[in-house]
Amino acid sequence: MIATFALDEPQASANSVRFSWAVVPSTPLFHASSFELHFPDWVDVASVPRGLLWIAAIAVLHPLWILLRPCRVVFPITLSDGDAEFWQRMLDAAVDTLEACRDTAFHERCIFFSFAGDPLSEPVPIPESGRSAAAFSGGKDSLLQAALLGELGWKPALVATTSPLPPLRDHLTARRAFVLTEAARRLDMPLIEVRSDARALWENGFAARLGYPLAVSELNDTHLYFASLLIAGAATGATHLFLASEADVQTNAVRDGRFVQIAHVMYSVATQAAISALLAPWNLRYTSLTSPLFNAQVQRLLWTRYPDVAHLQYSCWKVRDEEAACNDCNQCLRMVCGILAAGHDPRAAGFDPGRAFGRAAEWFPKHADPDPRALPERRSRAHLSQQMIENVRAIDPAFARATLDDGGFAAYRAFARRLAAEPPRHLGISPSFAAFIDPAVASDALAIYARTFPGEASADDAGNAARTAEAARAIAAPLERP
Repeated sequence: MIATFALDEPQASANSVRFSWAVVPSTPLFHASSFELHFPDWVDVASVPRGLLWIAAIAVLHPLWILLRPCRVVFPITLSDGDAEFWQRMLDAAVDTLEACRDTAFHERCIFFSFAGDPLSEPVPIPESGRSAAAFSGGKDSLLQAALLGELGWKPALVATTSPLPPLRDHLTARRAFVLTEAARRLDMPLIEVRSDARALWENGFAARLGYPLAVSELNDTHLYFASLLIAGAATGATHLFLASEADVQTNAVRDGRFVQIAHVMYSVATQAAISALLAPWNLRYTSLTSPLFNAQVQRLLWTRYPDVAHLQYSCWKVRDEEAACNDCNQCLRMVCGILAAGHDPRAAGFDPGRAFGRAAEWFPKHADPDPRALPERRSRAHLSQQMIENVRAIDPAFARATLDDGGFAAYRAFARRLAAEPPRHLGISPSFAAFIDPAVASDALAIYARTFPGEASADDAGNAARTAEAARAIAAPLERP
């Protein structure tokens, strides 16, 4: 039996919006059949055009339809032929990557759209106001993006989505609440905290049960944050929307004629550029300021250029209630090495470097797979490994000795000696991705990046950017808009 996913009209009130649906037959993917986004009282959600609320709804929900294939999606409206085909191509792009990650070939289109209502009104452009809004979590990427925008003369509204995902506690800690408010205060930017029950509604292990090597949250978290950003931006007249996506996320390839990305398709530049084309008639632009920067470069620039806010970095999703970081995962080890390499004490951001280095004996670099059919995920992980190695090499031993306790310093020294045999590879930024940044800030941001990280671009840079542009154009082509 083909599942039927029947959407309801989004219900907007003064400062909230509710999205609901019904699925027949029932599925363990969902614990409930609706979620809400609650905005601060001063954000007039009722003023947001109906067409943008529908874009937000489809953006959040469309990755979940992939997990229900085959299925029929019933809309209480009628999308234009171009918009309907746009969303089908968005689904195609995600499916091509997910199937490659699962090493299967279930590519057939079997998510069918049915329409049972009037067409949406034509988009009415939002007047250019020079205002901007940026998705904000307090992590290194969103923190750097906000600080950069501030330096470049913008004061974006920082849109933070608080939506707990049981049993994780990262959206519930006192540290996170402090980071959100303190970052907004120090950067002199308004904070729009959006509260939602969305991430608690889907069974996070459902995708893995189907053989996909990721959680449901890794399919649609960023689409949820985009929905909050879009609605907040439209309600406040912000026409420039930013959500950070670093260069590592853009690794891609063509396999068997299909565009394959790393698993985090939800916030790749290809996805962002396609959605930005969909938003163009509304006079909205959706981009990332950090796409030319690699993971380690993001953290290095944050701590060297903006030390007054860098210590607010909140980067660990495994954190427990009374902590700023778990200090037990590879992510924390990477953050500690990056902060030490920038010449700062990780304890300023709540890390315990000695405890984090306890993971070092278990960390081994991933190397590039010479197989030309290797997944982009493997190239990306190899590059992240190289960045870890370069960070460890950049740590000043004298600074480490003064910063770490005896056990932590001994673990660091053993780690550094083990990695010394790895070949060096110093790379500059990925300049080709500057073409995807909002032109209002692109040239100024690129000038900062190029001065900070001189060196050769990644050998993959131009190819990744060209394939990204081609994929985004193909997805957006049915819209028949420049």
